[in-house]
Amino acid sequence: MGSDPAGAEDAVTGTVPLRDVRHALLLTDGATRLADRFGVTDWADLARLAVESGPAALVERTREVERTDPRAVRWPRGKPHDDATAAVCAF
Repeated sequence: MGSDPAGAEDAVTGTVPLRDVRHALLLTDGATRLADRFGVTDWADLARLAVESGPAALVERTREVERTDPRAVRWPRGKPHDDATAAVCAF
């Protein structure tokens, strides 16, 4: 989707009671690769890594996995390394 505003139509939304919220993660698609493209972790473990070890650790782990497939053969993708941005908001 890139910079196409129509990509917002693919957003997944929902509601959770505020009393149940401890953290919120803001992630670019490059930061979600461990779970959604590479499948080396599930979403819960990806969130746990970001919360417990920090956003930099999540990005570094993503880079480690990307480096195991520099030609994008095992996990086909447009480029070997995508921009990866992560933020953890604690409540």
